Amino acid sequence: MTTAIQYSHRPAGHSTGGEVLGLDVAVSNLVRAWFRYGQQERFICRPADGASYEQFKQLARAEGLDPETRCVGLDPRTPQHNLDPLSCIFQPDPAIADLTWRRQQLAGRGYATCGLVHAMSGTDVSAAVADLCLAPTDSTDTLICPSRAIKDVVHNLWDTYSEYLNQRFKSSFRCPVRTSIIQLQNTMGLSPQPGFDIQDAADVPDPKISSLEDYTQQALTTRPDVLEAQASTGAAKASARSAGIYLYPRFQVSADYQQALSGGIVNNDASITGSIVFDIFDGGANRSTLKQAQYTQANATLQEQQLQKDIKSEVEQAYLNLNSAKERLSASQASVDAAQSNYDAQREKYKNGVAITLDLLNAQTQLVTAQNNLVQARYDYYEAIAQMQFASGQQGESNGGK
Repeated sequence: MTTAIQYSHRPAGHSTGGEVLGLDVAVSNLVRAWFRYGQQERFICRPADGASYEQFKQLARAEGLDPETRCVGLDPRTPQHNLDPLSCIFQPDPAIADLTWRRQQLAGRGYATCGLVHAMSGTDVSAAVADLCLAPTDSTDTLICPSRAIKDVVHNLWDTYSEYLNQRFKSSFRCPVRTSIIQLQNTMGLSPQPGFDIQDAADVPDPKISSLEDYTQQALTTRPDVLEAQASTGAAKASARSAGIYLYPRFQVSADYQQALSGGIVNNDASITGSIVFDIFDGGANRSTLKQAQYTQANATLQEQQLQKDIKSEVEQAYLNLNSAKERLSASQASVDAAQSNYDAQREKYKNGVAITLDLLNAQTQLVTAQNNLVQARYDYYEAIAQMQFASGQQGESNGGK
């Protein structure tokens, strides 16, 4: 049996009519599965264009095949006899009506056709399925449905269309195309083994968050720049007090004690002298020194007060950022929980044949995206904690952080 594939490579989500061809990723996985498990010596492709055939060969190369010796491309523009050797043409979408019309030009019975219904959403898909009632189809033509639900929709559409044709042409027509339910997880490279599941994100300890007042108080008492400013202010105050002493009379006391030996007699002489010193003629030097010291003290006091205001503002901003980051973390965690529940549900539906591969891939993508957002939110949260620790003057291991 010689099988060929009607292959058209397009970006994911794009198709000629909008939705007929489905996702390119699903089609690519089908082709790769054919290369991996197919028993043919040469794999025949009827590409839509040159770019499609190049992509076909690239998929073969990815599966370890030499496309120059194992792949054969049929030019759609060549005469119909190129299709004579084929036993079956597989098209990874339901639009196989064109292939059945081309089969009419061949001598003999010709090839069988096989299409694939990814989903039944959209008018283009419905039109492609309905066209099979008008095309020269027979019992050798088959549509693969990935679930019983899709198969039921296909038959309901054919029954409706056949009823219309029978009423109009007074006939008893019934679409001869066969349908087959095949769950495609293995064929499309989607293993149902646990390796297909998404790894859960690891939980990390949640540091304890204090109140804004506690952070502010700690910053004003432990930050090195605050301590430095307080020391500078204290030194300026001491200098001002020292300079002020020289503007007022100063009481000085001195004591003297002497002991002498004279004629074998020891004489002790002690004296205490008190005086008052007052600088009268200093040219205003003492007063100038006092004013300079007072200016230095006032400047140090203002700098300390401004530093305290800046620290309070910095701590408050860091606290707001921390709360915002924590809220984003909670929202991201809720998104992960919702995405996980959706993924679990879609996985069970897929195993039971009531969901298609696209539903499972979308759920998986949503879950991975939510987990990535959670990791970023957690990073932002711990960065905000580090900023808060810096603003409040904490050490790295305080507040529960490691």
